[in-house]
Amino acid sequence: MADDPRELYDGEPIDDDEGVEPYVVVVKVTAAGRLEAVEPRHARFVLRSRIAGLVGDPRPLTAECLPGYADRFPLRHRGYRVLYSIDESRKLVTIMAIAYPQR
Repeated sequence: MADDPRELYDGEPIDDDEGVEPYVVVVKVTAAGRLEAVEPRHARFVLRSRIAGLVGDPRPLTAECLPGYADRFPLRHRGYRVLYSIDESRKLVTIMAIAYPQR
């Protein structure tokens, strides 16, 4: 198990043309396990791409915070849900949970 949770993110840094400092995306171990279990493989690829996109823009136009929370947001793809939080002071996005439809 890694001491630094940022080691869980294996993506390449994204260059930002606007000069805004990119966020660091951290995926909790339980969420990472659920992400790897997503089937079909194409859905897993799309979810990974959407999570990687949070590096440059943690609040896309479609993002709405969860009721009762100022810093937690859902990311959706088809039936899959990704719950993440944003720490503005540390420029950190934490992927907290991933849920998928019951089969």
